[in-house]
Amino acid sequence: MYPRGRQIEGPARTAPCVPGREAEQVSRLRYLAAVSKLDPDFAEEFLTFVVREVIRRHESVRRNHLTCISG
Repeated sequence: MYPRGRQIEGPARTAPCVPGREAEQVSRLRYLAAVSKLDPDFAEEFLTFVVREVIRRHESVRRNHLTCISG
């Protein structure tokens, strides 16, 4: 994943969960899908999948990092 020796960045300056941000993103995505004559439901499902995968991978990297520094 990360090149050997690269450190994980420090605490993020943006909160991982900002109330309303996800709803705003979904609304914008659904609008863009509709304008593009794509299925808004599929677009929303795809976004949900991507977000879930990103969270899963970030948690995995964090766990691996904590294991490396404490082990």
